[in-house]
Amino acid sequence: SIATARPSESSPEAIVEDALRSSAQALIAPPEYRSGLLSHSLGDAWVARVESDYRQWYASPKLDDMITGIHNIVGASEAGAYPIATSVDGMSIGVPTASVHGDEATVEQATISYVIHRAPGPWTQPDVPYSMMCYDTLHRTPAGWRVTDASCTDSGG
Repeated sequence: SIATARPSESSPEAIVEDALRSSAQALIAPPEYRSGLLSHSLGDAWVARVESDYRQWYASPKLDDMITGIHNIVGASEAGAYPIATSVDGMSIGVPTASVHGDEATVEQATISYVIHRAPGPWTQPDVPYSMMCYDTLHRTPAGWRVTDASCTDSGG
């Protein structure tokens, strides 16, 4: 896979936008996945890809929550019937201007919407519209701005 350039002087708004996009794309199983239980080898590759991506946009404590989340999704997909996403599309992201105070920044009401397409399985809805609005807190680190907390309300999924 092609590595995404690590941001250094990117704005808080750009980091929030990329974090939202990363969160949506994290849901997507590896392209080799076709159906049924997720294999452990594909699960390990999925987790590694997402953890690497998340580290570009998040810092602790939010990073820890995000990594726990992808481990839970992948673990559930390996353990039994679980709605596995094979793609997302129709993505729309809106990020208002950040409020910056020194090494801290906040972004209020950042939004993302998209449609999740699931692999065939025992769930009733293969295509699920999803939207989320977040209040993000960022901190300037040596590697650039990172999201350290996000409080989100969501619908769908």
